[in-house]
Amino acid sequence: MFKEWIAQGASMVERLRLEGLLSSAEIERLPAAKRVSRVEMHTWKQHIETRLIANFGPDTKLRYDDLTLITSDEIRRGVETAADQVINDIERILELLRELDRRITPIT
Repeated sequence: MFKEWIAQGASMVERLRLEGLLSSAEIERLPAAKRVSRVEMHTWKQHIETRLIANFGPDTKLRYDDLTLITSDEIRRGVETAADQVINDIERILELLRELDRRITPIT
């Protein structure tokens, strides 16, 4: 159910990690398809939120919201760089999606 969203999230993490290794000038020279835009990430999260509510109900949406609170708390405390916080946020969401996907995907 979430395979395409998991793949997109993993791709965003990979691209963000690549950006973290580059200078600002190198990042600017990257083609748009190799960078993660705010629009892409926002749209990805909105689609996930919609699917969570529609398919799993309010309890799962609350779990998702808790992940967002963890990221907000890290930002407030200045735990890591902004790029690391974004990556951590996506990875937390990916873990939830993988768990939900395992629940609904039959083991063969």
